[in-house]
Amino acid sequence: MAKLAELEAKIELPVMVESVPAGAEVALDGAPVTLGVTPLALRVRPGKKYRVRLTLSEHQPREVELS
Repeated sequence: MAKLAELEAKIELPVMVESVPAGAEVALDGAPVTLGVTPLALRVRPGKKYRVRLTLSEHQPREVELS
């Protein structure tokens, strides 16, 4: 069972973050550092909740939850 738990801890799922217009900065879980700009491919762990924040000049910031 310990090996199964170790394998599950290494599993990551691909998520594509997109915006219209493209070029929004992407941050996870309130981090002050952006991961990149949209469109952006991320890898996340299943079963964990994430807060994704998109910011783009002259647009309202948008925050969504992934679970």
